[in-house]
Amino acid sequence: MHNGIDLVGENSTLDYIIAFDDGVVKISKYSLTAGEYIQIDHGSGNYTRYLHLKKGSRTVKAGDKVALGQTIGTVGSTALMESALGEHICFRVTCDGEIVDPAEFLN
Repeated sequence: MHNGIDLVGENSTLDYIIAFDDGVVKISKYSLTAGEYIQIDHGSGNYTRYLHLKKGSRTVKAGDKVALGQTIGTVGSTALMESALGEHICFRVTCDGEIVDPAEFLN
């Protein structure tokens, strides 16, 4: 349905979402299709997106600098189209302007 990977934590209500790498927050807002979401620019056409965060859990706003491993929110279920899936995070990665499989970067 989308270019990303859905991840579910062991205890979603307490699962924190952390920044994949250093960068600058470009978007931190709500939309019907993405729910609460954050987009971080890592430079050179590389960015990550974190969708479906818990309402009110976003800890960063557009323009904020973030560091690798910094908490940016918690897992939620705020996207209208995926609310039936329960609490999870959709993680998306773009490298050099091209959408890539996020599984390549996860251990």
